Amino acid sequence: MTAAMESAEDTAPPRNRRAVVSYRWRLLLPLFFVLILVDGFPLVYAVVASVQRFMLSGADQSHPFTGLENYIDFAFTPDFANAAVNTIVLTVSVVVLELIIAFGIAYLLTLPNLRFRNIYFVVIMVPLLLSPIAVGLT
Repeated sequence: MTAAMESAEDTAPPRNRRAVVSYRWRLLLPLFFVLILVDGFPLVYAVVASVQRFMLSGADQSHPFTGLENYIDFAFTPDFANAAVNTIVLTVSVVVLELIIAFGIAYLLTLPNLRFRNIYFVVIMVPLLLSPIAVGLT
């Protein structure tokens, strides 16, 4: 056996099932590390900052603990009520409008004598299928 073949055998994935599972998890460790850094740290920092008196200007460096006081103060402001109403109105109107349009298109595509029905169907379905295909290829 040559030296190149021996080194290839050392780096080859394991053969038995238990070792394969362990090997796969070890390959995922760098991913988990990066995800914790990129997603976890900002999330924890935001939660910690949200329960402190935190000035973005940097004028007050003490950052005393306030608990849920920041949330309670914000919940009773007119801005919160306005944002909540805007969110509800936007959500309901968009869902109803999309539902009406979707049922209209579905009804039109079920008409048996619709000209170019297959072309319309393809035009509608291609964007829906491209996203999962693109994710699967990467």
